[in-house]
Amino acid sequence: MKKCTACGATFDDTSKFCPYCGTEYGAEERPAGDSEKPGCQPKKPEKIKEHRINTYGMIWHKIVLFFVGIKAARSLLSGAAILRNYVDLDVSGFLVAVRNLFLGIGVVRIAIGVFALICLYRLGKYMRSGPGSVKILYGMSIASTLIFSTWLTSILPNADTTNLGLYDTLLFDIVMIIVNSVYYGRRKDVFIN
Repeated sequence: MKKCTACGATFDDTSKFCPYCGTEYGAEERPAGDSEKPGCQPKKPEKIKEHRINTYGMIWHKIVLFFVGIKAARSLLSGAAILRNYVDLDVSGFLVAVRNLFLGIGVVRIAIGVFALICLYRLGKYMRSGPGSVKILYGMSIASTLIFSTWLTSILPNADTTNLGLYDTLLFDIVMIIVNSVYYGRRKDVFIN
């Protein structure tokens, strides 16, 4: 009769493996205190669960990536164009306020464009900060639109600002914040990094 070095059970001499725990006869002994009772099955090592990103059916996520990419491109290009025109302006007196308004709009547009690129990266890599970044991006856009439209109407009270497209952009940004808050709120488990 052989005695198992792992669980201590006895078995016949013809078997190469212990019928109780499956340990090969002559294999290394377990450390002291780690032996099990005879006849007990050893514990199987736990499998490490891998978190796989299930992105199937996330069509809205791809649409959001597209819109954030468009917002980044538009903001960077329009901000650069505004700053280029700002450099060319040579004004004095009352028009200095208008010139400073364009400087502020250009700088903020470029900042929003850079943040949109960061947001695009976070969403594309499924980082936890991605959905929050989308909310911040559209919040920044709403705040800047409201601030600059108020500033413009205070400088030029009789100006017609309806043709500037500020209110269409404002409405779109409000809708995007609401829809994305609901959509990404239900998919928190996808954003793990």
